[in-house]
Formats: sequence, structure tokens, C-alpha cells
Amino acid sequence: MAMTKTTDLSSSVVARYEKAYYLIAAQDPGIWAQFVQWQDPISAGNGGSSYDYPIYGELDPVEDALTEDADVTPDSITDSNVTVTPTEYGKTVARTKKAELQSRVNLATVMGAQVAHNRIKSIDRILRRGACGRGSSMPTNTLPIAGSTMLGLGASHTITWDFLQELNMHAESMGIEPVDGDNFVAVIHPLLELDLKKLTEWKSVGYYQAKDNIYRGEVGMLGNVRFVKSRLGRVHLGAGALVSSGANTTLSGAVNRGATSFVVASASNISAGDYLTVGTQETESVNPGNNLEQVLVTGVASTTITIRANGVGGSFGLRFDHATSEAVRETYNVASIPIIGKNSLMGVYASETGKYGIPKMKTGLDLLDRFTYMGWYWYGGLGIVQKNMILGRVALSKWMLGYN
Repeated sequence: MAMTKTTDLSSSVVARYEKAYYLIAAQDPGIWAQFVQWQDPISAGNGGSSYDYPIYGELDPVEDALTEDADVTPDSITDSNVTVTPTEYGKTVARTKKAELQSRVNLATVMGAQVAHNRIKSIDRILRRGACGRGSSMPTNTLPIAGSTMLGLGASHTITWDFLQELNMHAESMGIEPVDGDNFVAVIHPLLELDLKKLTEWKSVGYYQAKDNIYRGEVGMLGNVRFVKSRLGRVHLGAGALVSSGANTTLSGAVNRGATSFVVASASNISAGDYLTVGTQETESVNPGNNLEQVLVTGVASTTITIRANGVGGSFGLRFDHATSEAVRETYNVASIPIIGKNSLMGVYASETGKYGIPKMKTGLDLLDRFTYMGWYWYGGLGIVQKNMILGRVALSKWMLGYN
């Protein structure tokens, strides 16, 4: 019996959308998920609001001989739980029938690619938050290169060989199992890669690895840490110390995304070439603003600051809307260095969505079948085995355009 398949209907909207979605997803499935120890998938009727996975403590080693005429006192085995709380994630876009008819491109293909990129970035950010923390939620073993807070990190607190070796030492002495048997892994932002490559001990991938034995995104090694680069490596924008003679002011009025200038309360110490962080900066007790971004100053006229940013689409204006009195500061960026072992991260996901989410498309929800919705859906979550994770934090020597 002949069966009509989606491949036979390559011109259909659904097939084009899903083809574009899966093509992008296959080319770039994301970075963080490759270091998660995924547990058995969740299926309907076999779920729960959270999942506890037991972690067992090791027994104390024996150094003393047994007493000949006395029995051995039994030791107890200790355990603890890693709790993973999965939840739903997703995003959708919609188009009208008129937009489809008047468009010069195939909207289903374009939307499929856009939704896939959004899914990749979103799930990577969800996993990253679990590994690197956000505000007051962070791994227990979080170690700044100096002091106890990000706010104290400045020009003299960028990455060093000694600090990286200290992180490696902590990981090994605590018994964290290396990912590949010998080395740990750290997912980092390109800004941190720039500072790492300045160290004489840095080794690029070609010096130590065969092409078929590298992680997706791997760029090099230092000590016993293999570094994987991603734009979704964690950078805490402007969370460090104020730059010497740097600006510390606020917005005088609300400004919309796309704007290429804004007015500040005081333009003191602001000059062309400076990088400013706009929005609520992160601390160990305050979450970063969802609209936090970094911009480059291109001109100053009284209190009006002209900027270049990484806006939406082809725009070099602001990426987000900003309210009156939001902070505008010239401060150092801080990078997180998660030292990941074989059993540092545990994840769960629904069997029907997989580890990376699935595409969704709905048409005909209105009376005239004019609206089509395209999106992605994922059910999952991440938990940290606290004793198997070390998180270092260092200042960065450079800034960026955009958000993280």
C-alpha cells in the first residue's frame, strides 16, 4: 500500500518549517547539553514534580590494624540527594495569512530556522544557569580569584595560571572525576578565551587532540582543563569593580530598544571609546536585569550619549527597552569558569520532547484559518551535584557589544 509521506510534500508549510528547524538543530545542537549526565527520560504516567537522585558519601579509609580480640564496629553509609525539578519551556511566533501571501520569502522556512536558533540558545541558557548560577543562586564552591564578591574584581584580577591550577587542585583533591578520565571541562565565553590565549601555557586543540576526539566548541587546554567556547559561556556583565575614573550614573529618561543615543543624569567621565553597562548589574544577592546590556560610546554631547550596540536584526541600537533611572556604569566584566567533571551535572527530560525540544506548529485556530503559530517546546531540568562542581570567577580585560 502506498503511503504519502512528508518527504513527498516538500512544498507543504509544515514540512518546510520542520525541515528548516531540524536542519539548524542538526548543525548546532548546543554546547552545554554534551556535559550533562542525562537520566532516564520521563514518560506520561511515570512522572512527578521533582526527581531525587541519591549521592553516596565514601567510607573513611582504614589505617589502623584490627584488634585481635575485639569485633569491628560497623560504619554507616551516608547519602544525600540531588533534586532536579523539571518544568516546561517554549516559545512561539505567529504569522497571518496576509503576511504569507505578501512575503517575498518562504516564511515557513525562515520561521523554522529562527525558532530553531531560539531553542538552541534558550536551552543552553537554562543549562548554563544551573551550572554557573545567577544572583544569589550559585554553586556552593564558588571561588572568586580574589576576595569574596564579584564587585571587588578589577584590572589586576584577570585569569592566571596559578588561579586555574588552584581550581584544578580543588577539583582533584575533592575527588571530582574528570570528564574524559584525565581532564575537566569548562564552557567559557569568547571574552575569557581572549585572556586565556595570552597565557604562555595555553595549548590550542591541534597540539593535543585528534580531530575525532574533541568536544563540540573545544578550543584549547590549560593545565588539566579542556576549554569549550560558546557565546553562551557565562559573563556577568559589568558585575566587577568600577573602572578607574569610570562613569557611574543613571538614565535621565526611558529609552526604547533600537535607540542609538540616550540621556544620562551626568556625563562625567564618559568619553568616546568607553564601554558602558546599562541596566541592573548582578551581585551575589541581586539578579541581573533581564534587559542588561553593554554598549560602546561613539560620542558625547552634554548629557546625550551616542552609542553603538548589538540591536535586533540589522540594528546597532539598544537591544532592549530601558526605564528611567536605570544604572549606567563603566565597570569590569566578570567571567565564570565552571570546572565540570563526569558527574557534575544531572538532567532530566520528557521522552516526547527529547534533550533538545521539539518543533510545534498549529494552523486554523481562528474561524477563517488566517493565523499560523510556529514554536518549540521542551520539558526538562538540571541539577548540580554540589560536591562535583567548582566555579571560578575572574575579571575580564575586555568588553562586548550586546547581552549575555
